[in-house]
Amino acid sequence: MKKSICFVSTSAYALNYFLKSHLNALCDHHQITVCLNKNELEPSVDLSAEIRIQHFPISRKISLFTDIYCQIWLVVFFLRNRFDAVHTITPKAGLLGMIAAWLSAVPHRTHTFTGQIWVNRKGFIRTILKTADKIISMAATDLLADSASQRDFLINENICPAGAITVLGPGSICGVDLQQFRKNPAHNLKIRTEMKIKPNNLVFLFLGRLVEDKGVFVLIDAFIKLAKENPNVFLMLVGPDEDNQRLTIERRLQAVKGSYAITGTTSEPEAFMNAANVLCLPSFREGFGGVVIEAGAIGLPALATRIYGLTDAVIENQTGLFSAPGDVQGLLDNMRRMTDDSIRRPMGDQAQRHVTRTFNSQILTAAWLDYYQKKLVPVEPSRLGEKS
Repeated sequence: MKKSICFVSTSAYALNYFLKSHLNALCDHHQITVCLNKNELEPSVDLSAEIRIQHFPISRKISLFTDIYCQIWLVVFFLRNRFDAVHTITPKAGLLGMIAAWLSAVPHRTHTFTGQIWVNRKGFIRTILKTADKIISMAATDLLADSASQRDFLINENICPAGAITVLGPGSICGVDLQQFRKNPAHNLKIRTEMKIKPNNLVFLFLGRLVEDKGVFVLIDAFIKLAKENPNVFLMLVGPDEDNQRLTIERRLQAVKGSYAITGTTSEPEAFMNAANVLCLPSFREGFGGVVIEAGAIGLPALATRIYGLTDAVIENQTGLFSAPGDVQGLLDNMRRMTDDSIRRPMGDQAQRHVTRTFNSQILTAAWLDYYQKKLVPVEPSRLGEKS
């Protein structure tokens, strides 16, 4: 009889973009249920029909009464279904899901850390958010991090003991689908035509949430300076405007009107990557630079910040360049370097080779299957004494 696993996330974003391939593979061996808020984003149509999707009204932001309701709802849901394992992904889902799984006596309770929102917070808020991660750690039976540097950070910050947390495979949650993220001239032509990008333009791409924590304003300030001295550069900002920052961003970029384009969430990130020359992620916090390795698979070098998570995704001076978080001048200097073909192109080629060799999604899916095979499938008694 198949063992049952319930995955809990705040929305379908993690499901659609990180977990889809893993869960499709896992459902061949286990009964898979996913709890999430379907109102924010619908689950992917590519998800196996055997995977059960259960809606509940969890939200990313703190909402006292809704959070209490969701906590009770999860406890009742877990008790009714008697899952063999519960696996949480996002911070809010991790806190509510791990507490509920512990209260419901679910035997295997796993949380995957994908970055800490308290890293650049101060005072009371930092203490509260950090305490939430400690509670997750205490309620879980197993902890995963999506990068080795994040694992070390959590250990050093006393969130969990060294033996309690590990990294699956080479890191990242899902690796890179090399069939999706590959060079495609048709994508290049389509996006450049739609955005009226000139053939000789060197395109810097930001792909992610348009929020301050992602360093989007640091990038804008650096790009404005670059565009004033080099008319052949272009900036693409692609991603959801969760904090209603688009108007502020457009006001800042008025000084270089005609040298940038802003678009919302996309279901084809690979199309924009194909139209770009350099991937920019000057983030203040990341669990792992998933977008960095996806762009690397297409041959884009990365400009990133030297923080835990991103140091696992970029090899300095080989697949990209680092600057300090919030350092506009450092980022500007690196952007200038990337306008040199003799620097940029070899780094892009090296990024493509590195990602193809190290972060193939099939490697990560195999690691997930192996993880749950060891957790949930007992060794046959007749094989216990066999030697390898």
